[in-house]
This record gives sequence, structure tokens and C-alpha cells, in this order.
Amino acid sequence: NLAMTLMVARFLGSAVSVGRQAIDIARSVEDVPSEVTASNAVGSALLLRSDGSGETLLRRAIHLAARYHLDPDVARCYANLVSGAGEARLYPLSEASHTEALRYFVARDLDSMAGYTRAWHARCLFEQGRWAEALDEVHLVMAEPDRVNGIAGQAANTVVARARTRRGE
Repeated sequence: NLAMTLMVARFLGSAVSVGRQAIDIARSVEDVPSEVTASNAVGSALLLRSDGSGETLLRRAIHLAARYHLDPDVARCYANLVSGAGEARLYPLSEASHTEALRYFVARDLDSMAGYTRAWHARCLFEQGRWAEALDEVHLVMAEPDRVNGIAGQAANTVVARARTRRGE
């Protein structure tokens, strides 16, 4: 959990260091949920530093969590894969991961996670100058406002505001 907190605060080096220790400890005592959480933190931190090994670690965490039916952990790993790749401007990876994650979320009625990945996808589309596609994605996010978590709504509204600003609206 410390590694995850450090990653979210963007103390990426510390997150990697603490997280790797946590992975080793979790493996030594066969604590799969802790290993998944630590792997998510380290993988996300590495990805945010544009280190390709972060994707590998996140995908390993996704598969491990899925094998042990830790669906909330699978969802968090997918969300970090999509958003981390997007924040690092690794747009092809973010887009491919978005498609994969969305399929997982929709199949399991994880609407708030689907909204989160759609909002991040909209942000990435906007940053690539694909404004119309970004706004289409935002409309999908906001179609059911009672199912949109705060972060997804904020990200979606930011895309709309940026697009309107760029268009002089």
C-alpha cells in the first residue's frame, strides 16, 4: 500500500524501490493479493517513467489477479495501464489497453471503471488532436451520470472544456 501511495503521489523512484521489496516479501509468504498490489504500484511507476517493463509487470499482475479471481485488482491494474500509458504519452499502448480493459469492464458490469478508462481514452484522443473522437467518447462517459465516478467525470469535463476553449467557445 505504501508503494501505491508513493506512485499516486508521483514519487516514482521510491514507489519502485518499496514496491519491489513488497513483491519479494509477498512472494516469499505466498500472499497473492499483496503481490498484485505491489506489482500494480511498481508497474504503474515504471510505466509513468516510460519504462516498458512497467507494462510487462502490470500485465503479469492482471493475469495473476484474474487467476485468483481478484476482480477489483484486475480492474485497478487495467485502469493504471490505460491511464499510466496515457499520462506517459504512450498513446498506442493506452489505446490498445483501453480496448482490452473496456471489454473486461463491460463483460462484468464494472460501469465506473469503464467510465474511467473511457475518460482517459478521451483525454488521449484530445491530446492527439482527435477532438471529435474525444468528444464522442466523453458523451459515452456522461450518458449515464449516476454511474460516473468523480475522477471520470472530472476528466471528461476537462476534455470538453479544453475542446471548447480551443474552438473559441
